[in-house]
Amino acid sequence: MNFKEAYQKMLEGKKVRRKGWEGWQYYSLIEDNICFAGKLIVPNITVEDSLADDWEVVVEKNKIKVWEPSLGDLYYYINSNGDIKFSYYNTRSIDKRCIGNFFKTDEEAAHMAEKLKVIKELRDFALEHNDEEIDWVDNEQDKWEICYKDSNDGVKPAYNIYYRAQAFNIYFTSLEIAKEAIKKIGEDRIKKYYFDIED
Repeated sequence: MNFKEAYQKMLEGKKVRRKGWEGWQYYSLIEDNICFAGKLIVPNITVEDSLADDWEVVVEKNKIKVWEPSLGDLYYYINSNGDIKFSYYNTRSIDKRCIGNFFKTDEEAAHMAEKLKVIKELRDFALEHNDEEIDWVDNEQDKWEICYKDSNDGVKPAYNIYYRAQAFNIYFTSLEIAKEAIKKIGEDRIKKYYFDIED
């Protein structure tokens, strides 16, 4: 495709680039301006670019959207007791309070309820059994987290003293405490609900 054809695609709302450009490199139209990488900057379209015939439309991967109910849709939610309930969306005050607590099926809601229980159990175990509070400034302090590598290794403790890899990871002050947490909460429950891995 030549640049004239590429420009026509931009008029149709598409992003275009030359073959071999990296994913973030593309031209598109914002209002009547040709923009580079979605920014209103003066594009640097060289003579070589304008004469090239290797232009292509950027094929974007479909993004998974978070499901939210529309008016009248059946949805499930986790109530304050941890029970799974259902309702039909109609913008009532209860529906407004459920933002972030909408599930398309009762199975999804039950999975999230169990996930929250497992996280709470791991957190409580760490608080009750750690020798001291986790200090991320102290690079000498042992810090253990629970990881899942693959079906052969499964759920295992991993050593980490330098950085907190995930905001919601739970950390333990010894290998023994981490192993005991896995034993108490259950490797299968941790795998299924903490890591969302089904067999």
